[in-house]
Amino acid sequence: MISLKNIAKVCLGSLLLALTCSLVTPDRTQLPRFWFLENSTVFVQDSAFYIQQGEGAEPVQLMEWMIGVFNDNPTVIMEVQGHADSNEREPNGLGLSRATVIKDSLVAHGIAPGRIVTTSKGAQEPLIDRTTIDRMKTKVERALARQENRRVDMKFVAWDWKP
Repeated sequence: MISLKNIAKVCLGSLLLALTCSLVTPDRTQLPRFWFLENSTVFVQDSAFYIQQGEGAEPVQLMEWMIGVFNDNPTVIMEVQGHADSNEREPNGLGLSRATVIKDSLVAHGIAPGRIVTTSKGAQEPLIDRTTIDRMKTKVERALARQENRRVDMKFVAWDWKP
């Protein structure tokens, strides 16, 4: 019998497998994302993704998990890409500011700044394109779709950092 609990276990297992595989092929990694409020560098705490650390364990907030990844992999270099919604003011600058917020938080927790590369994609690489958003029926659907584009993506780009 298929239950929500079994589906959740399969999804969690798939996520953990993807994250584990990403350690082998860093150029193909897509880590969980941070999402941001509109025209802001304040990330939405509840959308920062919680990773379950095994059966019965407490969920860990994404920032704590990322710090652990850096500490467990002392030679990894990560790219932090800031994105914006096409309706936001100055999407390129906002994307870079969002990436910088995440980098600054990691650095404040002891991660060396040289291990984090920040870039801005602005509104150039939306998860949901403007045409699709414009075709949505309700204002709420369009707002939720635009929210998906206000994010920071993180990926491993190298494994050879030296202090």
